[in-house]
Amino acid sequence: MAATVGGRKERAHSRALCPALSFVLQASAALLALSGCGESPAQCGGMPCHGPPGLPCRCGPSGLTNVAASGAGAPKQGGGFAGGFAKCAETPTQLLDRTQLLPADASVGISAGMDVAVSTTDLYLAVNYEDGGSVASTALMRIPLSGGHPSQAATFDGTEQGLLVVNQFVVIALSRRDSSGASTGEIIRLDLDGRNRTTLASGRIPSSSLFGPAGILATDDHNVYFAAEDGAKSVPLLGGAARSLTTNTGSLAVVGSNLVIADRSAGAIVSVPLQGGRVTTLVDHLSGALGPVVTCGDAICWASEDEVAPVQTGTGAITKLASSNGSTPSTLASDGGLYIVQRLAFDGTTFFATMGADASPGSLARIPAQGGSPVFMGAGFGLAIDDQCVYSAGALSGVYSVVKTYQGALQ
Repeated sequence: MAATVGGRKERAHSRALCPALSFVLQASAALLALSGCGESPAQCGGMPCHGPPGLPCRCGPSGLTNVAASGAGAPKQGGGFAGGFAKCAETPTQLLDRTQLLPADASVGISAGMDVAVSTTDLYLAVNYEDGGSVASTALMRIPLSGGHPSQAATFDGTEQGLLVVNQFVVIALSRRDSSGASTGEIIRLDLDGRNRTTLASGRIPSSSLFGPAGILATDDHNVYFAAEDGAKSVPLLGGAARSLTTNTGSLAVVGSNLVIADRSAGAIVSVPLQGGRVTTLVDHLSGALGPVVTCGDAICWASEDEVAPVQTGTGAITKLASSNGSTPSTLASDGGLYIVQRLAFDGTTFFATMGADASPGSLARIPAQGGSPVFMGAGFGLAIDDQCVYSAGALSGVYSVVKTYQGALQ
C-alpha cells in the first residue's frame, strides 16, 4: 500500500445538493413527479403502475405495496411474511416510492446522499434538500415496517451527516457553514416520534464529500461517539458534557471497549479506549479515502479507494485486519463496482455496501464474509440492517426492504 495522503486536494463534492451526488434530482422537479411507466394500468391488475418509461413497471398503491418487478412474485403488503408480521418480506418490498421522497418545502430537489436507521417497528430516513429559501435542510421521515403511511417526523437546518436509532431515541448529526464559511453543527437526539429534540453536542461537524468521511456516528447504547474536524468525541446519550477522545478523526466504529477510527489524514486505522486514554495505531501507511469501518467478527474491516478523476475508472476495496497483534491487513474484495463505498454493514456472514461516485445515484452490493466478488443488488445509497432485514434507500429507486438472505435484485 502506498504511504501518505496528506496534501491531496479534495474535490468539493458535498452530500448536500452537490453536482456529483444530487444531479439526479436537482435539474428537474419533474423527475420526482414521474408516476407512470408507459404501461397500461391493466398490466398491473388495475392498480397504479410506477416507474419511468422504458424501465420495468412496479405495481401497487404508491409507497405501500410497490414490489420490484424482478421475478420476485406478486406484490405483498410492506413488511409481511405469510402467517404473521415480520419486519420485511422474503422478496423485495418498496416501502417508499421515490415520488414520496421530496419534502413539501423543497425548492430544487434532494441529494442522492441519504441515510436510514431502523427500530423494532419503523425505518427512519434522513433526506437532504434545499428549502424554499434555498437553505440546506434535512427532513427525517418515519416509515412503518408493518405497512401504512410514512410521516415526516422532523426537519432541521443543515445537512445530515449521520443517523442512528439507539434505545428509545433517534440521533442525528447535522452540519452547516457559518458566515465565515467554517464548519459547524450539532448532534441532536429525538424521541422515536420526533418529539423532545435535545442538542447533545455542538462542534465543527464536517460535511462529507464523495471521499469521506462517512460513518461519523457510533454508539455503545450509553454514549454517542462522533467525528468532528478537530477530533473524535463522546457525549452521554442521556445528556451531559462532551469530551474529546483524540485528535484523530474520520469514520468510526465501536469495537469492544475501544473506538476505532479510520483516519484518512493520518493514513491509519487507530483505536482509543471509549473512556479516553492512549491512542493505538493498528495499521498505518494507508493511501486514499478510508472508511466506513465496521467490526467483522473478531476483526476490523474497512472500505478504501484511491481518488481518481471523474473520467477515470476507480477501484474500491474491503480490507480486513485480524485482532491478533502484528497481523497484516488482507484484501477481501477489490472491484471497480466498489468505487466509492459510502455505507458498509456486516451481519456475521455477509457485508452489505452502498456505493456512490461521480454521476451516480448509488448502488447496493453484498460481499461474502470470506471475501470475493461483490454481487450487485440494484440502486441504493442509504443502508441499514437488523437481525432479519436489509434496508436500502436511493433517490431514484425509493426505499426497499428484504430479508438478508435474499440473493436477487431489489429493482
